[in-house]
Amino acid sequence: MTVIPQVSRVAPAPPAGPRKLKYSALGGLIFRIAFRGALLTLLTLGLHRFWMTTRLRRAYWAGIEVDGEPLEYDGKPTELLLGFFVAVVVLAVILGGMNLALVFGGILAGLDLQIAFNASLPLLIPLGYYAQYRARRYLAARTRWRGLRFGMAGGAGRYMLAATGHLLLTIATLGLLYPRMHQRLAKFQQERTFYGTLRFRQDGRWQRMMGPWLWTWGVMVVAVAPVGWQGYAAYQAIQDAANGQGPISPEDNEALGQQILAAMGFFFGALVLSWPLRRWYAARAEAVLMGGLGLGGARFASSLRAGTLMGVDVKGWAVMLFAMTLAVGVFIGIVFAAAASLGKVDEEMFENIFGLLLQAETAGFAVAVIGGYVAIIILFFSIGQITGVHWPLRARIEALHVEGVETLSEARQRERDDAAEAGGFADALDVGAGF
Repeated sequence: MTVIPQVSRVAPAPPAGPRKLKYSALGGLIFRIAFRGALLTLLTLGLHRFWMTTRLRRAYWAGIEVDGEPLEYDGKPTELLLGFFVAVVVLAVILGGMNLALVFGGILAGLDLQIAFNASLPLLIPLGYYAQYRARRYLAARTRWRGLRFGMAGGAGRYMLAATGHLLLTIATLGLLYPRMHQRLAKFQQERTFYGTLRFRQDGRWQRMMGPWLWTWGVMVVAVAPVGWQGYAAYQAIQDAANGQGPISPEDNEALGQQILAAMGFFFGALVLSWPLRRWYAARAEAVLMGGLGLGGARFASSLRAGTLMGVDVKGWAVMLFAMTLAVGVFIGIVFAAAASLGKVDEEMFENIFGLLLQAETAGFAVAVIGGYVAIIILFFSIGQITGVHWPLRARIEALHVEGVETLSEARQRERDDAAEAGGFADALDVGAGF
């Protein structure tokens, strides 16, 4: 009897399901880096800012974990410093040349010199888009995961032109087509970004972001209309008076002021009421953009909710309000102490606070005020890193999922992109582009 050997068949492992990203950065560490960095930045007249930025980025990057592996940031503060200086020189030449050309053209056209000089200000907007793209490219070039570099293709000039065109279209539609601009610019950036040799791809339709945006846009249009109308009426009345078409009577002036105040109150009220709608749009946009993001065989998704973003906002406002109340209380306490030392505790002691402090019997009060003022600036910057960056980033990262992360092992190392400018243009123009 022939025995046929049994061949055991091992079933292939099922593909891994969606994996949730993890955010493990410590708020205490972020606060300490920001507080110490802000203090040293003041003491070094801004020079230490580049070292503080580098340490903050390393802390944020290390706190973002994908499949159990954290991101790495290997940028250097000297790159940021040199990039900033280079950008300042280049921008000085560019803006100086533009101003000279516009002023000379204004003289030839018979325009007012101030108008010709201010005509260069709108040109800063395209430069801002250019700077943002360059800064994002630097951040990608200095980011690693599992030892492989990220990177970004060139194209800052094309991005500047595309972003400016989308902005003009958005303005022409009074903001109605902002979701189109939002999605198209994200697509432009993502599809020029790489992880190793793998390129990101961005799908998703901007029309899916229109639902919450239409509500937000509608509320803001209704709010802006009366402000614009009253502003135009005030401008027209002032122009008529300047042209000798009749002075503005005190009664008319008071009525016009009340109308403007009422319109502004209506505007800010609508701004507050539109807050949930704006958070609804932010969550929907995140879901659409992340849901359309792919890398190799991996796909991303976001479960971010408007309620989560609103909770982050409320918590941040509460912390800022508490810090502000505490700071004001300490300052008032110092003023009372200075007034008591001079026997001037009365209702007029706040009219000349600094003179009162300088007259105090000891110089300690003046030192306390100066030190307290500096401490308040540093404190609010440090708290802002927690409420404005750390908490929102945690909400966004912990809502992200990635499916097919195992396929990213197909990526191979890419060449290092020097990105020598190091985001200096974004820093010089103060437009930001990352952490």
